[in-house]
Amino acid sequence: MEKRLKNRSVDDNRSILLLKEMIKEKKLTIDEMKRNLENYSNLIDEINHYLESVKTKRETDSYEVFSPRHSYSTDPIFIDQKLNELEEIKTKKNNLEQSLFQVDDERKKLQLILKGIPVSNKNKDDYISNALVLQDVERQRIARDLHDHTIQDLTMLIHKVDLTTKHIDHDINCAKLEIYQLIPTIKKIIDDMRDIVFNLRPMQIDDLGLKGALTQLLDSIEMNSQMKVTYKIDDVSFLDQSVALSLFQVIQEFCANAVKHSKGSMLDILIRSEKNILTVQIEDNGMGYHENEIGNKDRHFGLQIAKERLQLVKGTLDINSSLNKGTKIKITIPIK
Repeated sequence: MEKRLKNRSVDDNRSILLLKEMIKEKKLTIDEMKRNLENYSNLIDEINHYLESVKTKRETDSYEVFSPRHSYSTDPIFIDQKLNELEEIKTKKNNLEQSLFQVDDERKKLQLILKGIPVSNKNKDDYISNALVLQDVERQRIARDLHDHTIQDLTMLIHKVDLTTKHIDHDINCAKLEIYQLIPTIKKIIDDMRDIVFNLRPMQIDDLGLKGALTQLLDSIEMNSQMKVTYKIDDVSFLDQSVALSLFQVIQEFCANAVKHSKGSMLDILIRSEKNILTVQIEDNGMGYHENEIGNKDRHFGLQIAKERLQLVKGTLDINSSLNKGTKIKITIPIK
């Protein structure tokens, strides 16, 4: 009995620490969003100031504009570009304001749970338990990405730098050549780190909304792979920020698996919003895999992460695949 109480106390402390950490992360996200909103507002003011200065021509025939390319500031083409830019920034600002509201609402809910204010114990325990599992899985994924790519590249970089220092004193040309060869490695490390940061928090969702972020993702997949990508996405702007983020990352994971492993030529994504259910269908015409492999955690690490993400938003996952017959994935999420 005493041991059980001790374990319960440890779990409670861990849950409290997790909630505090999640609230802190939400606060950091909110602060970043507010800074971006301020930048958008400044850009809008600058463009409006420029357009107003063009509209109200001064007697001296000069224009008070912010553009450094003063000689082109009154060009009709340039003005049209600024008008289009203004509309794009306003759209991004509106999307970001909606995202900010949702994230702040999530932060307030977490604070209520932390304070123990009227929340079902069962829902509270499920929420914290799933969040703990997902956080552990995410940490494992990040550790694996850093170990498999970034750390190895940095280790190789150290060896190359060490070799370069040995050439500097007696063969400067050889040393220069070695330095030039370091550049691709450094660029690769930067790209890998950007990918890790992107996977943690895709900022496109804040700027473009879920539909815009998915459209950009799927267009990029078609451009950078051998697969023909088709998609149809209903309006999903009503989704909570947490649901949108989870759904984006799950779709991203399954699409990445299709590109890397299916060896197929077609990838089709359908997202429908009907009544109180959001349905996502992802289908490829690749080699598929045996149903016994679906539960293999070691082989399908990304699948485990996707399942945990969907559990947090009360979603379900159904995978239908067989050898040489492609893979069909169906995701359903209840919506209010």
